[in-house]
Amino acid sequence: MANPTILLCILSAVLTGKAMCGKYLLVDKVRLDFMKLEGKLWKYVLRDTPGRNKIDAQYQVIKRFREFEETMKMLPSDNLRGTEPIRNIHAYIFLFSDIKQTENLYQKFRRAQEDRIKLYDSNFSDEKLVDEAVNLDDIIKDILNTKTGANVTVHKIYDLTFGSENMAKEILDLLMKEYPCQTYNQSPQQIYYNLYNAIALNGLKCYMMIQFAYLNNRILQPGNYTELSQITKKNFERRVNETTSVFKGIMEIVPSEFWQCDPKKHVKGKTYDEFTRLLQGHIQNEVDMSSGGTCRETCAAYPSGTSYGCYDSESKYCRETERCNGRLLKCQFIESHMNICPSETGSRRYDYIEYQSGRTFGKKSNCWKKPIDSWWRWFVRCSYCFCICDEQGSKSDRYINLKPVMADIENNRVVTGLKFVKENRIMHLQIQEGKLLPYGYIDNNTVRWVPVEEYKITNDGVYNMKDYFTMTYENRQMAMDDIELSENDLVMTGVRFQFIDNQIRLQIHANKFDFESGKILVTEGNYSYNAAGGKNKIEIYKADIPINSPPSEMDYFTEDPYVEFTHTDMDLDAAQTTVPFVDITPLTNYPQVPLRGAGVYYRGKGGYGGFIAPKLITYDYSKLILVQFPEEEIGQKDATKSSLEIDISK
Repeated sequence: MANPTILLCILSAVLTGKAMCGKYLLVDKVRLDFMKLEGKLWKYVLRDTPGRNKIDAQYQVIKRFREFEETMKMLPSDNLRGTEPIRNIHAYIFLFSDIKQTENLYQKFRRAQEDRIKLYDSNFSDEKLVDEAVNLDDIIKDILNTKTGANVTVHKIYDLTFGSENMAKEILDLLMKEYPCQTYNQSPQQIYYNLYNAIALNGLKCYMMIQFAYLNNRILQPGNYTELSQITKKNFERRVNETTSVFKGIMEIVPSEFWQCDPKKHVKGKTYDEFTRLLQGHIQNEVDMSSGGTCRETCAAYPSGTSYGCYDSESKYCRETERCNGRLLKCQFIESHMNICPSETGSRRYDYIEYQSGRTFGKKSNCWKKPIDSWWRWFVRCSYCFCICDEQGSKSDRYINLKPVMADIENNRVVTGLKFVKENRIMHLQIQEGKLLPYGYIDNNTVRWVPVEEYKITNDGVYNMKDYFTMTYENRQMAMDDIELSENDLVMTGVRFQFIDNQIRLQIHANKFDFESGKILVTEGNYSYNAAGGKNKIEIYKADIPINSPPSEMDYFTEDPYVEFTHTDMDLDAAQTTVPFVDITPLTNYPQVPLRGAGVYYRGKGGYGGFIAPKLITYDYSKLILVQFPEEEIGQKDATKSSLEIDISK
């Protein structure tokens, strides 16, 4: 069977000499469809047909309007859908009121038509129907009321958006000043997209009611309704052209990405999680780092070493402190005598270390201190060194999932949200999916978080660098990349991490799709990543634990950045914590929309370890706004019926 879109293009070319084969937003397409219907209805009404009954003619017009309501049902039922982020601006109060007024009138208008259809079908013989029917004439008077009617409302909203209130600019000011750390769950472009839909749908409903009123009056009574219809149409076209031009212009320059900033309160396992014991401060006597068991060197002589045991096995240190069973790095001598406070938290070795001079690593707390003293063997001092331990083991969560995470494209699902989650000590990037509908909508009833694959690094058939990645001192960089699809017929359907060029890099999977039908082309998909990114290091220097930081947003301006996971500062935290932390707060749109990209970003204040978090890039609807009416397609030229025109009475 031939593609309906192609047939529509061919038919349009035959009828008008100009094919309308572009892709439009649904509200723009429905507007065009109505104006085509309106043109046919006026030709039908104006055609001089001997003996035509006025009631029959009215019935035919009402019938076509009722049939067109099935097309209107493709649009969201909530006229103000997605406009919540701007509800606090002054102009929104009036927008809300005017749109609600239009909707109330439109619902009465629809009911009046339904009642009139029932009356006609009953041949006006059912007295109960006659008594209960909404008076169509009263509704038409309400529609054309010069103080509260549809034409008044639509002009008020137009003036509200671009006139004295200038809501379009007020929103722009709001987004530029306050957007980064507001929980809007929408990109700035998406906010304008939702507002455009609300205004466009309101304008269309008002226009439909006005044209119906003029059509009805032209049938039933004499008057200059044809001329009034033409004036209304020209004004409508002008407003639509100006509205679409302004919104398209704004949507092309405002960001289509969004992210989250710090919550008011950090809660582990709810707002953040962390890698543990990747690189961690550790006290080790130099004698234990010498293969010969000597103390002839200094701490600095062991930039990279290992512990060969515990020479003074009866000492309190050897009996009561954890050994580093991995590599010991960057060892240095601080002081000979200290008290250590071993931690009861599995991710830390010490709560703090206090030296004889009073210098303290970490934050002092109440604990049973354990004195540790360097000691002499003959004429050589065996000093305790402060080193960095790189030790894999059951307490070190340093793993990142490398397996692909895909939406169910076989059932037309796409990615709508992201969040980090740690499962079995492995950090995963989890996706939210939803069914893609025609014209870029998502079926909210299908939205769900896809469960992560629950596997362990110890499972048979699970391998490092294939299924998961293990961070080490040498390999602990993650690129802070944005991956944005360049073509508007691509939609994001999956994600994965890969180890490329000595960095962990995010990749996104994309498939082609048909905008009008919403169908995903399952066989046409591939991965993309930012090969040029990850060049410049974000310095995390003398960092404290991230949750101690004041609220922060994306606080770096490095081009093509990457982070290197490291330990917190010695003085501030005894180098016990792996930073950055990972923001695990779900990041998703509301209302859900398809995505054309994603990223990973870093946020943090100087002096703190910061967080890594996902970023979403919403689908670019700006390219689909119809910016100019194709007049040849919708123009009402005359009352002559084309040989290809469908008879309105059939």
